[in-house]
Amino acid sequence: MGRAGIVPDGPAYTAAIAAAARLADWQRAWALLSDARRGGGAAPVRAWNGVICACSRAGRLDRAREAAARMRAAGVAPTAATYNALIGACRAPGQYATAREYEREMARAGLPADDFTLSALFGACAADGQWEAALDAMRAARATGRRPGVQAHNALLRTLAGGAQWRHARAVLEGMAGGEGPAPDAASFAALILALERGGKYEEAWEAYNQLQARGLKPTSDTLCALLRACEAGQQWERAIDLFNQLKAQAQAELPPSGMALRSILYSMPLLMHALPPSLVATARAAVESGRKTRALLD
Repeated sequence: MGRAGIVPDGPAYTAAIAAAARLADWQRAWALLSDARRGGGAAPVRAWNGVICACSRAGRLDRAREAAARMRAAGVAPTAATYNALIGACRAPGQYATAREYEREMARAGLPADDFTLSALFGACAADGQWEAALDAMRAARATGRRPGVQAHNALLRTLAGGAQWRHARAVLEGMAGGEGPAPDAASFAALILALERGGKYEEAWEAYNQLQARGLKPTSDTLCALLRACEAGQQWERAIDLFNQLKAQAQAELPPSGMALRSILYSMPLLMHALPPSLVATARAAVESGRKTRALLD
């Protein structure tokens, strides 16, 4: 706009910063904020929050904290969105304590936590392996009379899946299905199936898949991939072949190309899969999950 002789105003800068935040382009967001402030006007809180959000999405906690500090120095009070973005920036191991401190600071400021707060906090828990803390945070939220929505519940389920805590994940989803929380959606079942797969509960993963279908929900490709891995580990080849064909039909599998190529070879000979000894099946599956091993096998 400046090159065309048009001087952008505050709302224009705020909109541009928001666009940069959606792309996680924190450097561009910073530059736009600096330009806006050089124009002589005070940057609105939404512009500051946009910069912090851009830093958060880029995983730059250091720059998010710097932006928050400059925001306060400029006399702009943080909002709930500010703290949500700061908590969301805590996505690396060892940063859970920082996320908790921001949550407490938010409470001291009299700003109510919402589903975005919980989801961001659960993300910090997942990065730090703090699944117990995630469960405690959900219990604490409910104890205050809040009713967290499906977004927060799904974030909790993903945290539990990351820790292979399939029992807790199943209890959470059963509570949702039983009316203790929001009704589960496809993402809820996807997280449960991942938790079951990582916990080695292959038959239970298939049961969860059946429940998903019974509710009329459409499984995503990552759900099918997790279920495929579970069936392979449990040597449930008929199911695995069916799932693999579904993934090929979708043409959007969340699997490396090498893994899809080797599966195409293996699953073209279904009778062979039943005849393979377990030790060889384990070797073949390990090869499927490793691009390096796959290439060596195909060579």
